[in-house]
Amino acid sequence: QALTNAIMQFWRDGYHATGTRKLEEETGLTRFSLQTTHGGKKPFFLKALDSYLDLFETHLLPQLQRGTIEDLARWFETRPLPEGLNEQLCFGCFMVNSITEFSRDDAEVNERGERYFTMLRSAFRESLSLCKQSGELPAHFDIDEGAEVLLGLATALNISFKSAAPSARPEAMEMAAANLIRSWRSSDHTEKHT
Repeated sequence: QALTNAIMQFWRDGYHATGTRKLEEETGLTRFSLQTTHGGKKPFFLKALDSYLDLFETHLLPQLQRGTIEDLARWFETRPLPEGLNEQLCFGCFMVNSITEFSRDDAEVNERGERYFTMLRSAFRESLSLCKQSGELPAHFDIDEGAEVLLGLATALNISFKSAAPSARPEAMEMAAANLIRSWRSSDHTEKHT
């Protein structure tokens, strides 16, 4: 629970703006236990990132690997939430926020950023490959290009959710992403299933 609360705190305010006193309030850990058990603020932050990435990998990526266009489209529209996390975190916002905050100058944050982008890109590729094998995608569909488009859309959603600006409209972006994915469906496959 302390890590979940830390994830939410670091997601809201970032690493640099979160002091140890705020971490004490949000997690229930004392400064002493933060230092002695977790090694201090930075190691605890990295543990929170690792925990977040584990949740992302365990709860969200498997839905991409079912191998249908509809599952892939719905992943952008609706996501079941890991217990205790709110919806805004479920597209990797915490990871993307951290990469942005550290300006790619921190090797330990970069390593976790690479893990995030690698596993998401790989999941998109696998899902699109399965869709192509089943005939849902046309034979000429480029899996690698499609995966990069989906990665870009997921990253844009991160920024949209985090901004919380009324004009960001993440729900409209979710719908547009899902409709784009559905439009990739092979015309042969669409005709057989209508």
